[in-house]
Amino acid sequence: MPYDTLKDFVPIELMNPGVSKSLTRSALAPHKRGRKSDPAIAEARRVADLTRENDRLRRKLAQAHTIIDVQKKLCTLLGLPTAEDLKEQS
Repeated sequence: MPYDTLKDFVPIELMNPGVSKSLTRSALAPHKRGRKSDPAIAEARRVADLTRENDRLRRKLAQAHTIIDVQKKLCTLLGLPTAEDLKEQS
């Protein structure tokens, strides 16, 4: 069995006899490397992403409304019943 870390090789009690096991384990636990993320920058990035998504969805909704309006006009021109006509007949 290969030894990945010091805690696999040496018992925790022998490494630091005066320190609790949980504190020693947390000190030996792997830590995330690199720069720590700034919460303000992360929030600004999330707000920008949500704003872009909101704009995209608004454009898509406007396009859907346009398509529905064209379909209604086309049904009227061709003399086909629309959903509103079917509701009135029921």
